[in-house]
Amino acid sequence: MAHTTWYPLTIVMNDLRKAKLEMWKKKLGEANAFLSEALKRKSEAMKVGYLSENAYKMASEEIEMGHARINEINRIIKNLETGGGDKQSLPPSEIKQSFSANKNSTNSDHSS
Repeated sequence: MAHTTWYPLTIVMNDLRKAKLEMWKKKLGEANAFLSEALKRKSEAMKVGYLSENAYKMASEEIEMGHARINEINRIIKNLETGGGDKQSLPPSEIKQSFSANKNSTNSDHSS
């Protein structure tokens, strides 16, 4: 008969938390790369001028989404690092605040 090794739940949970942290940190890197590319597209659209108005608007929207995603991932990582879970849903008020903050920072970047 094979011998089964049982591990305490805390060890299993710590290993699971570490794996989730690694996954979310990888997703953060991907989100940062997406944001970087969107910023490049916005810059290129600005150089071309009015002919690329749609490209500029699309890049601006991608930047807003990128900032929101990065904020969400950072919140999940912080929650995991402090012993919480990785629930992905934000309360509607927090989503609205995050979106508004990102929109304002994007608009201030545009006006300079």
